[in-house]
Amino acid sequence: MNCKNAQSLLSAYLDEELTGAEMFEMRSHLATCEPCSQELRCVPGLKRLLGSAPVPEPSEGFEERLVCRVLAAAPAPTERRISIVALAAIAAASMLVTMLLLNVVKPAQASVVSDRDDMAMQMMRRDRAFAASSDPLSGSPVMFGGR
Repeated sequence: MNCKNAQSLLSAYLDEELTGAEMFEMRSHLATCEPCSQELRCVPGLKRLLGSAPVPEPSEGFEERLVCRVLAAAPAPTERRISIVALAAIAAASMLVTMLLLNVVKPAQASVVSDRDDMAMQMMRRDRAFAASSDPLSGSPVMFGGR
C-alpha cells in the first residue's frame, strides 16, 4: 500500500470500516511510515472539529436556483420514434437469424452427442467384459446378479 492510498483510508481505518485485509495492510503500512502515522494522529482532532462546526443554512431560494441550473444544463431529450413496422421488421429478422443459427448448430451438437454416446458404449462394453472375467485381485470369477 502506498501513502496516497493509506491517507485516503485513514478515517475509515479509525472507524473500523475496512475489510480485514485492508486493516492488515493499513497496520503494516502505518508501522513503517512515519508521515502516515502522524497524519493518523491528526484525524480524530479533525473529525471533532468538523463535527462541532455549525451546518450553514442555504440562502433564500437556493433550491429553486439549483433546480433551474440543473434543468438548464441538462441536454434536451431527443425525440426518436420507432414505428411499429420497424419494430416488427426487427423482430422478424431476429427470429429468422435465430432459426438459421439453430439449424446450423443443431447438427453439430448431434454429432458431438453421438460421439459421446459411442464412447460411453465402448466404456460400458469394456466394463462388462472386465466384470465377466475374473477378479484381478483374487483370480476367481466375479458373479453379478446371479450370472
